[in-house]
Amino acid sequence: MGCCESSPAIDDSSLSYVTPVERMTFEHIISQIPVHCRQEIINLPVQPFLRIYQYHLDAIWFIARNEFLLAILRELQAIEGLRTLLSPWKDHFIFSDFYTILSASFIRSGNVESAIETAQISLVILVKHTPTDHKNISMTYATLALYHRLAKESRAAELCAMKAIERARLTNELSQQDISTLEEILELTK
Repeated sequence: MGCCESSPAIDDSSLSYVTPVERMTFEHIISQIPVHCRQEIINLPVQPFLRIYQYHLDAIWFIARNEFLLAILRELQAIEGLRTLLSPWKDHFIFSDFYTILSASFIRSGNVESAIETAQISLVILVKHTPTDHKNISMTYATLALYHRLAKESRAAELCAMKAIERARLTNELSQQDISTLEEILELTK
């Protein structure tokens, strides 16, 4: 995920009050963010950021345990906390994953409307910050197609499935089998 450009440097003075584990965790999170989106996160106070990011990790853990309402709660806490820290960047790339997890939690708890809404937010963020990440954009459109199908919104489901296929054909990261699966999703939406 991201570019091949050199990474913005992390100021060691900002990491002087963190443990080695916190430092490694922070550096790992930064490495998962596209290079052009890293600086805003690098500039944050590390420990408050990591405390907030832990809510996101908790949400993922709660999903794995089928505790979807707790996952929703934790992801909302992560989003709200990070919005406070990143106040001028409320659509920063890092929120895409948060909204994806929130959407998955909503769909598993039966709240299709909120799942669609949060998946759309994730998609907007992805398209804004990584418009050439056709694989992830395609997968998000496919997810939206399935969610719209569950909501019995056949036209929206069909449009999302077509966009998923369109994006999938723009990347070499998806196999022909993946594209065939997307075409099957399109057929299901009709």
